[in-house]
Amino acid sequence: MCERRKRSVMVSNIPAILGAVVSVLCVRFNMPELLMIGRFITGINCGMYVRLSVCLSVCLSVCLSVSLS
Repeated sequence: MCERRKRSVMVSNIPAILGAVVSVLCVRFNMPELLMIGRFITGINCGMYVRLSVCLSVCLSVCLSVSLS
């Protein structure tokens, strides 16, 4: 169960990388619209990561408490 959540956290970094690339392209092509799109994509990633990190921390605390008992 915890492995799927760990994988989800790793996959959630894809929008962050995509948002960073789009933001860099903004500077390269001198298009401020790309900066707004890149920040929007990065904002989606932040929302996903907050939710997934809470789920992962709960899962890890349960897994650790079971393994320690």
